[in-house]
Amino acid sequence: MMKHIAYIFSFLFFTTNLISQITFTAETDAKEVAVGEYIDLKFTLKNAQGSNFRSPVLSDFMVANGPNRMNSMTIVNGQASSSESYSFTLQAKREGTFTIGSASITAKGQYYSSQPLTITVKKGTQQTESDVKDAKGEVFLRADISANKTYVGQQIILDYKLYAAINVNGIGLVAEPSYDGFYKEDVNNFTHTDQRVTIGNKTYITRILKRIALFTQREGTQTIEPIEFRLNIPVKQNRGEDNDPFGLFLNSVPSSMASNVSQVIVRNLPAPTPKDFSGIVGEMPKAELILTKNTATTDDVISLKLTITSTGDPKRIQVPLIESTNKYTVSEPKTSKEEHSEQQGAYTTTKIFEYFVTPKDTGDIVIAPTLSYFDVKEEKYKSINLSPVSLSISQGKNVGIKTIATNTDNLSPTTKNVWWMPFLIGLAACFMAGVGYLIMKNKKQEIKTEKKQPAISNAQRVVIGINATKQLADIEPLYNENSRRYYEEISKTLFKYAQERLDIPLSDFSKTGLQNTLRQRKVSENNIHSFIEVLNTCERSLFAGANASAMSSPKLTQTAISAVHAIEKEIVS
Repeated sequence: MMKHIAYIFSFLFFTTNLISQITFTAETDAKEVAVGEYIDLKFTLKNAQGSNFRSPVLSDFMVANGPNRMNSMTIVNGQASSSESYSFTLQAKREGTFTIGSASITAKGQYYSSQPLTITVKKGTQQTESDVKDAKGEVFLRADISANKTYVGQQIILDYKLYAAINVNGIGLVAEPSYDGFYKEDVNNFTHTDQRVTIGNKTYITRILKRIALFTQREGTQTIEPIEFRLNIPVKQNRGEDNDPFGLFLNSVPSSMASNVSQVIVRNLPAPTPKDFSGIVGEMPKAELILTKNTATTDDVISLKLTITSTGDPKRIQVPLIESTNKYTVSEPKTSKEEHSEQQGAYTTTKIFEYFVTPKDTGDIVIAPTLSYFDVKEEKYKSINLSPVSLSISQGKNVGIKTIATNTDNLSPTTKNVWWMPFLIGLAACFMAGVGYLIMKNKKQEIKTEKKQPAISNAQRVVIGINATKQLADIEPLYNENSRRYYEEISKTLFKYAQERLDIPLSDFSKTGLQNTLRQRKVSENNIHSFIEVLNTCERSLFAGANASAMSSPKLTQTAISAVHAIEKEIVS
């Protein structure tokens, strides 16, 4: 039994290492020290076994100890990870700023190198006026912000750092500011190890207590109020106490400590904004187009997905519209998935937008939308080159009369009495001509009526809402008889209601225009979203099959009726 368990454990550990990412990093416990002080330097390889380790040249320091190799393995929430490290103890020899170069190692046939590190060595007695001001106490708290001048929508990182020249414990959050003017997300993936820094002639141990990603929301000077932590500070007992006559023992005294006030100057993005602007402000995002398949017929509906990964404000990421052509139509995009992660200490968002492409003609299709973002370093808009996707379209089974007539030449009749074939074709042509005439006549009448249709009264508008809800309730039984027709009727009823209730001409009708008109009529965003989502559900079900709908028939019908009722309560005629 134990042998089987060992095999299972080994297999899980092996597969976990296959999935886990291999990293090789360098770190020190101090970025700034005084001459004569010591620095711990460590190189760590994670999720692999290494060989041929080569350390950088360390001639600017005296190597007091090392290299020392250590291996470890941890299991957190059932996930295993391994690491091996090479550590040195260095002593600062002289004043200056020094660079520790890259170390290298080989793992699983690949070559890895660490990033260089910079160490500042000061004189032990060096002081400045600002240093002395910060170092008045043995312990203080500082708010460090990554940028003091930003643009609306840009991400900045705020670190709350504790500086302590003595041992403290019992650290806990007491009060946090509201971050007015910012959208805030907590970041947990950062280095939690202590660092040493020298301020004046005093050495402090620093530790990041909390890291926050802030996204600026409005123009102007924004103030971040102090954060407050509680901690226990050790103090000596009075010399005269019986239990400590020499004053050697320490007591921990509860205390509270607040950080400094921070200010950020936020600027609006420059005008004009590009037509294809994605809403992303900061570094260049990653974007990729993916088609579900590269060949299709005129009967198919193809899913096209656009994945965008960015450190910009997740609420401001906009998806580009892909224009339809005479060869295909493209539906309005939907957000099919949204994920958040922490990469290199920053908050990252990945959004997947889905379009539905409907071919209208045979041939080759190339889709290549454009996308732009605002680069904060160069302070200008930049375009992203998306790799185009291609689709080869062939004729489907659902062909027209002309194609059927052409293909009759290839048919092999079982009898010579085929005199009726031309007659039927001629009859069908006459019938289609008649239908076409009636459609054109009705269309002209609709356009004429649309242009001359008088404004309806408020009482008529109320009746339109009542009729719409009644029609929606009557549609419910269709689901079990013909689900496709059910979704068609729901969609048709809502479009008709919106068109008549809001006096939107048929030629100008679209979901985007509908949303804008509802906003102008003072309908809340939640109710607008509910109404549009019912239309989207119907569209997904019709395009991608009935199973694509996330709502059951009763729920969708009730949601549609509730959406109409909500609009009727809020709408300003």
